[in-house]
Amino acid sequence: MKRIIGGVSILLLSVALCFGSAIPALAAGSTDSIASEGDYGGRTEVGSSGMKAVEGAEVADGTYDMSVETDTSMFNIIDCQLTVKDGKMSAVLTLSGNGYQWLYNGTAEEAAADNEANYIEYVKNDSGRYTYTIDDVPVLNNTVKVSAFSKKNQKWYDHDIIYLAATLPDSALSDTAKQAVKESTPVYGLADGDYTIGVDMTGGSGKASITSPATMHMKDGEATVDIEWSSNNYDYMLVDGVKYEPVNTSGNSVFQIPLRVFDTTWAVIADTTAMSEPHEIEYYLSFHSGQIEAVGGQASTNTASQESSGTNATLIIVIAVLVVVVAALAALLVTRERKRKAVVAGPKGAVHADESVVAQASAHVDDSKNVGLPDKHSEDERAAAWHEANPDKRIDLDDEGSK
Repeated sequence: MKRIIGGVSILLLSVALCFGSAIPALAAGSTDSIASEGDYGGRTEVGSSGMKAVEGAEVADGTYDMSVETDTSMFNIIDCQLTVKDGKMSAVLTLSGNGYQWLYNGTAEEAAADNEANYIEYVKNDSGRYTYTIDDVPVLNNTVKVSAFSKKNQKWYDHDIIYLAATLPDSALSDTAKQAVKESTPVYGLADGDYTIGVDMTGGSGKASITSPATMHMKDGEATVDIEWSSNNYDYMLVDGVKYEPVNTSGNSVFQIPLRVFDTTWAVIADTTAMSEPHEIEYYLSFHSGQIEAVGGQASTNTASQESSGTNATLIIVIAVLVVVVAALAALLVTRERKRKAVVAGPKGAVHADESVVAQASAHVDDSKNVGLPDKHSEDERAAAWHEANPDKRIDLDDEGSK
């Protein structure tokens, strides 16, 4: 009996081992495997409305380190190796955690409807991190849909990511792509001058820090930023593969580096001499575009332009009002002058006359038998009476007082 029970147990164990690995795949392909909105810990919008897309044809062949912005810290891409060949782009992504069984180049709904052969399985690197090879990177600087399958929750999660072209070296970009990168930064349009910007840093042992806010310099639409460390032990920095040396000779180490990545983590390397031997240490910087302030009350080109436009508009309105007021006053004066000179008479309506007309009419008033008014009446009244008595001899003038 014991032998039978033992045999059955071994058989069940074998079946479990054979099919156990298939269980996640079965779960991944069901409609219940799509995470609902309540399953997310909170997501943020990636990129900005002004970002310009960069196609693979605008990037030189080669393999490059670059940064990728994601919509949540729960799906944090800490490294990306972009490979470009004849305009086609692929990437190897490294995540900060080990919680995802697969990635999928598409939405969670598409992933659940697809088969396991199209899922992107992780591969551990030398550091034990999970890496995933994305065979098709459609575009840089534009939102790309990627989904990830949680080992713990057995569900597909939707994510928005952006491959940031700004983190590629200038030598890898065409002139068109360089201009697109320049116009994609949230500081594009700021006036030349100095600003401050808030910055956070993580990585390393946690003992080092940098000054925040940092000083940012704008020149011809491009930004650089001063990175001041908490010690003088840093002798160079590596930013997007380019080496930068300190700009000062005394005090804490200060580096001036180009700034083209905002509102997401940006991996840089700093070499420290504080140890027995120099060591390159990776740090993550995050510059906040919402924490930019002008030094000395400077304003951005856009703001200055808006203020200038507002001032011009106000000036135009004031001038228009003054013109209307002056025209109204002039019309009022003319009307008063005409009323002063005009004589209204006759049953058929008003007769406009100036002083010469009144005098002309008064010359006929001597014929008292036709007028029938005593001499005590005014000259104007007598002239009006004459007009009424002699309708065939009326003198009509236009508005300007001429025949």
